[in-house]
Amino acid sequence: MSERSFSFQIFFSLLGTGGGLGLVLLGLLSSPPVLQHFYQPRGLLILGGGLLAVIWMSFSPGELRQSLRLLWDLLSGASSPDCEGLLKESVMLASRSRESEGQEAKLYREIKPYLSHPMLRAGLDLLMAGYDAPMVKETLQTRQRQEMMQYHTAEQVLKTCLRASWMLGLAGGLTAVLRTQLLQNADTLQRYLSGIALPIALGLLLSMLLFYPLLRQLELQRRKWQNYLDMNISAVLLLQGRHHALFLETVLKAFLPEQTAQPLPAPSARPAAMSAAPAPAATGFQQALQQEHAPDAPVTPDTSAEGLSKEQLKRFRPVQPRKSQP
Repeated sequence: MSERSFSFQIFFSLLGTGGGLGLVLLGLLSSPPVLQHFYQPRGLLILGGGLLAVIWMSFSPGELRQSLRLLWDLLSGASSPDCEGLLKESVMLASRSRESEGQEAKLYREIKPYLSHPMLRAGLDLLMAGYDAPMVKETLQTRQRQEMMQYHTAEQVLKTCLRASWMLGLAGGLTAVLRTQLLQNADTLQRYLSGIALPIALGLLLSMLLFYPLLRQLELQRRKWQNYLDMNISAVLLLQGRHHALFLETVLKAFLPEQTAQPLPAPSARPAAMSAAPAPAATGFQQALQQEHAPDAPVTPDTSAEGLSKEQLKRFRPVQPRKSQP
């Protein structure tokens, strides 16, 4: 990702988030009388202080710092996995390894510094060490669980904030209700009754307009990274099996994001040459599968176009065997 596109993604993400929340606050506090009626410091202190207390009691500073860094990468678009780049590097490794003639370890050692995917490099280390497929898979899956732990921690932080914000907002509103029971002056009663809605509204707005969208985006990002790490593990296992590059490419393409398929034209709208064209006898993927199942089988060339037809063979007389003389 270039620096220009990265800066634009940060700008538009923050602009959309800040602009949306700013419009909500502007709608709530659009006039001074509304601000005076909504001013309820005790309810706001219960909401803000209680939310901070719940967060710091539930999570450590390291977990909060890691979650904030992950949310920043999510808003800026810097944490999107590069599945297409992984596909290209895996196909290149598969092609070069089949041409190395038993020198895969030397090839992996030379190419490894130029790879841009950490788990793929870790998988090549296991292949060069000579581990079998179950051990390689178990080791990479353990690393996958460790890397996904940060997403689970960030999701727990957002879920805690989501629940605590509206619950503490209700608590702040209830304190304002209890305070109105002690008032003797009827002139100030309307002000406190209006202030009841402020902590409740802010708690609901924080939960529904801030924490819930972030939680939704984080869950989608976690699924993308889960799919990307599964793609890394499959690529390493296919490289260990020395499969054909076409076979590896076809398997790994299933991990790529779905692209919009272009609809085929109607049969009546197709040209005559297109409708009459025969289907290909065998695709490249089928040829790769044949090489996978029978790599040592001799290839018999198709000489049907060069052979004689049945009518031409009838023109020749059968060769009579010569009688042996007594």
